[in-house]
Amino acid sequence: MELTLVGLNHKTAPIALREEIAFAEAALPCALQTLRSEFGFGEAMIVSTCNRVEILVDNSKNGASGDQIEAFLSHYHGVNPVRFAPHLYTFRNDELVRHVFRVASSLDSMVPGEAQILGQIKQAYAIAQDAGTIGKLLTRLIPHAFYVAKRVRRETQVGTSSVSVSSVAVGGRTAGCGVQAGILTAQARRKKSIQCRIALHLRAIHILPPSEYQKEMTVRRRVGRHYAYAALSWDT
Repeated sequence: MELTLVGLNHKTAPIALREEIAFAEAALPCALQTLRSEFGFGEAMIVSTCNRVEILVDNSKNGASGDQIEAFLSHYHGVNPVRFAPHLYTFRNDELVRHVFRVASSLDSMVPGEAQILGQIKQAYAIAQDAGTIGKLLTRLIPHAFYVAKRVRRETQVGTSSVSVSSVAVGGRTAGCGVQAGILTAQARRKKSIQCRIALHLRAIHILPPSEYQKEMTVRRRVGRHYAYAALSWDT
């Protein structure tokens, strides 16, 4: 299988860099066409969430290397590769297949077992199909990853309960340990996410822009109340 995957995720890059390299969903068709027309990849797919950006390409025609995909990221986002290259990983052949299966099965997620990532990969695959950048290689790999992910959830304990980044945060309210509430920093544009709305409804967390967090924590320390803090990026 002549495929190359290059990416970064919550384990290898800080959230600020991940946001800088991320692709808006509406921008994916254009980005995929750029990979094909300007960089010569016959097949391409981009998975872009808050916790990861991964680019899958067919390297059978031009012998794709990580450097070419670095060049694409730099070209598309206008970011010097020196800033993000140390945070990238590259997979090929068996390692690539294993990685794709792990990601689809939520074994590589910030919260293992969360269900959102599979839907996000399905959406990325559908967008690439519509853009005409899915061929026989990705047609073999990605649907099989969906099959593997379903088997993992069906035949193991992964995903036996409703798990997500947000449910972990909300669950912290009732987990004992003297936690009265959680304080989450989130970009203002994420306040309308389903997870945030649920958490706010349950009064389990407060949503604060990052600029307000230090001020809020200073006040809470002064009054002697104990709160838990989690800086989470939502997979929306």
